[in-house]
Amino acid sequence: MTNNLPLRRTRLIVMSLLMVMCIIASQYYFQMYRKYKKTQDVANNLAPAGVKIIIDYYDAKTIAIIVFAASDVISCIAFEIAMLLIQDMYHTIPKCIARRLRIMDKTFSTSTLGFQTICLALSTIFLVVPLSLFTVFAFTKEAKVVIIKDGVALDCSAIAPLDDLCLLVVYVEMPYSERSVRISGS
Repeated sequence: MTNNLPLRRTRLIVMSLLMVMCIIASQYYFQMYRKYKKTQDVANNLAPAGVKIIIDYYDAKTIAIIVFAASDVISCIAFEIAMLLIQDMYHTIPKCIARRLRIMDKTFSTSTLGFQTICLALSTIFLVVPLSLFTVFAFTKEAKVVIIKDGVALDCSAIAPLDDLCLLVVYVEMPYSERSVRISGS
């Protein structure tokens, strides 16, 4: 039965690599989210008493969260596909349990290929759309900095004495996106 599985080892290797890459990608976006928070905390620690700095980067932060979720969904799908392949190749479920479940002679990895294809295609679309938006945001936008003094939000042009707190936070110059810039070759 194992020899009838099309490209069994190749599919297992591809799904394992996909799972590893998605876990690494989700970790990368998690670290980026932490760096956003750290930047916010450092700005507030350097601000004088009574002044709060809010770095509004919600567009990039929201997309990072979506990419994190999409990477984890793809990782789970790849894990399930790999487990189906391992079951079909090595029969990891004991025979007595397989007989009771009436799955003794079934190959799950080939009988669910259509479902696997649909799941991977939809989750890939779920990943590619936010990644393209993130690329546009990272290279064309900047975070908005709002300074709150004594409970009043101030525009940077209206506060001459606190002008040194008016940060220009261009996404492409942030430490989290240096890798992205190096990868894209810009």
